[in-house]
Amino acid sequence: FFEHLKTTRIDSDVFKSEEVTFLKKQDDIDKYRTMLLFDDINCYYETSESMLSGNNNLNDGYMKLDGYITFNNPSLTKLLGVTGMTYIPNATQLMEKKHSVLSMLGVKYFVIDKSAKQPIKVNLAIDSNFYTNDEDISIPYSNQEVFVWEKALDFEKDTYYLIEAEIKTEIAQNLFYVDFYGENYDNVEQDAYFDIQSGVNRVKAVIYTGENELPNDTFLRIVSIPQSDIVVSNFKVSRLDAKIDQDGYILVDTQGEFDIYLNNDAQPIIYAPEKVISIDDVNMVYEANELLDLRNTNYILDYKNMDLSNVDVNIQVEEIRNNEISANVTTSEDAFINMAQAWYPGWKAYVDNQETEVYIVNGVIQGIEVPAGEHRIEFKYESRAIKEGIIINLGTIGCIVIYLMKSKQKT
Repeated sequence: FFEHLKTTRIDSDVFKSEEVTFLKKQDDIDKYRTMLLFDDINCYYETSESMLSGNNNLNDGYMKLDGYITFNNPSLTKLLGVTGMTYIPNATQLMEKKHSVLSMLGVKYFVIDKSAKQPIKVNLAIDSNFYTNDEDISIPYSNQEVFVWEKALDFEKDTYYLIEAEIKTEIAQNLFYVDFYGENYDNVEQDAYFDIQSGVNRVKAVIYTGENELPNDTFLRIVSIPQSDIVVSNFKVSRLDAKIDQDGYILVDTQGEFDIYLNNDAQPIIYAPEKVISIDDVNMVYEANELLDLRNTNYILDYKNMDLSNVDVNIQVEEIRNNEISANVTTSEDAFINMAQAWYPGWKAYVDNQETEVYIVNGVIQGIEVPAGEHRIEFKYESRAIKEGIIINLGTIGCIVIYLMKSKQKT
């Protein structure tokens, strides 16, 4: 079956052997993840590297970010800002804006189409207020008609802006996004989609204007198909200061048809954060996470605050197998250990063979508490459905064997 996969997978002709050979030679390829990115949307349709493709990690022999999407994990697509898409628009922009997110997810190697621009690491911080709408924006229920609100503003090219708003509605909305728009300027990269639920929604998003010149008339726009009346309050835009780190991604291989970049900030699959912060709304992680240090900080719903910056933690990965990973941990004080795999029902964790609670970290990955001292930890995927399926299959096979044996005796 696997030999069949190797010869029939569409992307076997696109993801050339030179890149695969380079990656498999890396000593740490089993402890980090790889991501294949294209700037050309058509390349995604020509390969199995779309966000909805299955988990091909077993076949490839190393871990790709694609491996998080076995269940089309909505938390991951929200974190990356590609909710509802089957591809990642503008690969290098994702690497610039989402550097901390990708580092938290353990993505160390990026395989990029040679036509893409060189990726850089961008550190963002609020610079100044750019625009504030002093009045509420009322969006009436429109019986499936598209509602558009717009405001002409003097946006600058190659600039990041923070969008903030408070959105009130009685019914969850199917479509609600904010974008920048103008003549010949309507790109998916400038669309900030929001998951609007009933009640009060406080939302944030970062939008980058791009490197090309903007049209004379550029608009800030709200687009929705309101399922009920909506009120948008405290709608404002802030200009962000972008500090460029040219060493954020290092070009390490140019052979073949792709360039391979190294991310030295990538966390390994098992790692210890420097800080844990309790939050009361996980959406604050999904929205405007470009301003958060997710690489070193855990945001956990209704947990507790922990300063772990001075805790001495040593982690030795013992074994990585399909749906299972174990490690030996030595820590000077009580610590917290992350496993950079998307949480999903069925994942369990053990400290010295004793089951412990698994927390959802930063809205997507997993983490556990580990007491001071030396301990062996394990993360295992133990799906009840899989176990029941195995039992049913074995029972079915047993019934078939008994039937054949009886048929043979009668013969």
